[in-house]
Amino acid sequence: MRSSFWRDTLLEALAIPTSSAQVHAEQRKYGHLPLIVLTAGRPDDIPIPPAQLHAVWLASKQLHDRVAALSSRGVNFVIGGSGHYIQINQPSAVISSVDEVVDQARYRAHNLASAHT
Repeated sequence: MRSSFWRDTLLEALAIPTSSAQVHAEQRKYGHLPLIVLTAGRPDDIPIPPAQLHAVWLASKQLHDRVAALSSRGVNFVIGGSGHYIQINQPSAVISSVDEVVDQARYRAHNLASAHT
């Protein structure tokens, strides 16, 4: 928890769109596109009271649910035992999710091609 970490975290946060108009402008529906969102199963250890930590995690999960809902095939999986860095804590969950999205996309592409022949 060095000061450089918090400085970089703040700079990253400042780069995120902050107005509701900016956020809405970035959203679009993805139709039937395969989409898997992964949510940490536990909040990261940050120095705030447990109730606030849980509230931050819950808000994050709700936002991830909204992202997943942008596709009719979107799902949000909560990855137990993992913090923010799911790719480090549970790499197999990330690999499985990528494989699943690729398989769904290939299956859809194959079916679309078959329908046109």
